[in-house]
Amino acid sequence: MHAIGTPELIHDMRRGRVPSVERFRTLCQALELEFYVGPPREGGYVDSARLSRALETTDRALASTGRRMSHTDKAQAVAAVYDLMGKGRAEASATQIAQLIEAVAKARGYDQGIGP
Repeated sequence: MHAIGTPELIHDMRRGRVPSVERFRTLCQALELEFYVGPPREGGYVDSARLSRALETTDRALASTGRRMSHTDKAQAVAAVYDLMGKGRAEASATQIAQLIEAVAKARGYDQGIGP
């Protein structure tokens, strides 16, 4: 109903009818699914807005500790933050995530780009 205003689309699909591309795109949007037609992607889809928030959160947390991480360790931290900020999960707040990173950075003793 939310996608096109009537239950017709789902009824037709259940009967084996293939929806038009436009109707299927609209359904994907209503279900908050990506609509993509093309060659297989390597590494999956990256939500650039969420990635930006993950980078900002990680940088802010590290800056507050006055410590730095190696590029490899920072990439792993950003990937973990990205996953924590994922859709479909109870999203942790950026402040909670930043506090976690601060605690880890302090505990692991990162300083001047050198890990433990």
